[in-house]
Amino acid sequence: RSSMQPGVRRRHVGATDMMDAGTLEPLLRKQEDEEREEQEEQEDHRQKQLIPYRPFDILSFMWSLISNFQGAMQACLMVFLPWCCPEQHPALTLHQAQKLERLHASIQQPFVSEDPSHDGLLRQLYSLSFPGESCPETMTCERWKDMGWQGSDPRTDIRGSGLVGVQLLVYMAQNHPPVFKDLMHKRQGTRAEWEYPFAAGGTNLTFALAEVLGMAPRGLRTASSLSPVELEGLARAAPCKGFLALMSQENEAFGELYVASFRYFDRTWLQRKASYMQFNEVMTVVKQDLKRALATNPSSVSELHSALQLQPFASL
Repeated sequence: RSSMQPGVRRRHVGATDMMDAGTLEPLLRKQEDEEREEQEEQEDHRQKQLIPYRPFDILSFMWSLISNFQGAMQACLMVFLPWCCPEQHPALTLHQAQKLERLHASIQQPFVSEDPSHDGLLRQLYSLSFPGESCPETMTCERWKDMGWQGSDPRTDIRGSGLVGVQLLVYMAQNHPPVFKDLMHKRQGTRAEWEYPFAAGGTNLTFALAEVLGMAPRGLRTASSLSPVELEGLARAAPCKGFLALMSQENEAFGELYVASFRYFDRTWLQRKASYMQFNEVMTVVKQDLKRALATNPSSVSELHSALQLQPFASL
């Protein structure tokens, strides 16, 4: 007997209906996974638009590591070397480091003939050398040869020494006029028939001093500052260490070193009875003697004169 109510048909659940009911939940999960993957792909696409893709560059990566390593090593050297080797690694005071940096920058500065201030310095040198005479507007005249330049235009001679070569000649003319006049006019001793040119010789001496102190320009001149490690390296060398002793007491240490060196060069020239072709030979001897004199750590101009066996200025 059937218990169904009238008008209601019995629904038979077959195998297909059982399968649909059993797989409904997995199908829903699959749909959700597909939607999530699609959202992730859209997000990845959006990120790639915001941050452009850059291929990995092994060379750039290695260079970055090397640069960081060098910086770290420099910092470690600055901290630990003064403690490990206090005698061989003298610490620079801030004042000494600043003075060395300024001197290095001035040595690197080239002479620029188009710069009015550089030409003005040459005109000042002309007036100091020939009082009462005015320098021609064109800067070209035979009088420059009387000063010891090799041509009628001194700007063609100013190469290796740069601007500081002219500055030091002006310094000597202003602060030690008798020495300047004696050297320019070759008043001391018996002279060779073919003498070294005074002004051109002075610019060569400037470059030689830069070499003695380890500051000679290499290649193109740059006014870049020295790193702390480079400054400490200069201070470890005996000539520069001696120059630091002189610089601690003399405001114009480089100018006074130049004047003393010029006097010593001229005396060595006379002692060797040298002529023009022996200029480089005499300069080599002078550079070696200057290194030995600075190695005595002169703390004053008089001590520098004593190390070079020069007469003090008072007796000139």
